[in-house]
Amino acid sequence: MRQYDRGDDFFGWFLGERMTYTSAYFEQPAWSIEQAQDRSIEHVLHKLQLAPGERVLDVGCGWGTLALRAAQHSGVDVTGVTLSENQARAANARIAAAGLSRRCRVVCQDYRDIATSKFDKIVCLEMVEHVGARNLAGFYAKLRELLSDRGLFVLQWTGQRRRPKSEDLIFGLFMEMHIAPGADAGLCPSAMLRHLEDASFHVENVENMSAHYVSTIERWCESWTQNRAAVVARHGEREFRIWYLFLAWASVLLEQGGAACLQVLLRASPAVKGK
Repeated sequence: MRQYDRGDDFFGWFLGERMTYTSAYFEQPAWSIEQAQDRSIEHVLHKLQLAPGERVLDVGCGWGTLALRAAQHSGVDVTGVTLSENQARAANARIAAAGLSRRCRVVCQDYRDIATSKFDKIVCLEMVEHVGARNLAGFYAKLRELLSDRGLFVLQWTGQRRRPKSEDLIFGLFMEMHIAPGADAGLCPSAMLRHLEDASFHVENVENMSAHYVSTIERWCESWTQNRAAVVARHGEREFRIWYLFLAWASVLLEQGGAACLQVLLRASPAVKGK
């Protein structure tokens, strides 16, 4: 994804040192973005119920923060997948620095090209929006093929309300034009869960992360503003303003209910014998 290859500094100017481009988890309102991002990863890994020796797949792993943390603290073997060469290179450097390259790696690869090899657990945080609504059936079928029977899958996405208002659609067009071309799979819960159930995933738990995401984006917006001089010097005033508008607008949209961030824990239903 070319938008993620514009440079680590660009994203670091609002994401912070964790480089985690998804909702943090603010158990305490006064927490820093780093504290809340660490807690978010712990929250996801707890839901996955990881056990030493298990194989984990992180689809859309970004800069590998969750993959590295899982390998460090849970004794699992982790494969992260991203379409960004820059993210893969940066993630593998971090993994190597931690001495964990033997059981943690990030591959620059399309999810459709992942070798058919069973994983015990799968996680996909804020990547499915890039798949495209028309491709969801194939995406979930592929993940089900990769996941062991009764294996756990944590999915997180941000989708618009079931009956979007005009301002929701305008935001979607803005995203398509300036932020994430092709990102059109931000479905409401009922539509997304239908695709998951069709792919033989059983819903174990649904958690609304919207309030946490509002706090996360507010922190990102503050950081982006604080780094304005550096952003403008490298990318220009227009780019600064576009991303400032994106962050501020996204926060308001979530707070007003125009969109919702959902984290869903799913279990792979066992294959039916004879099929």
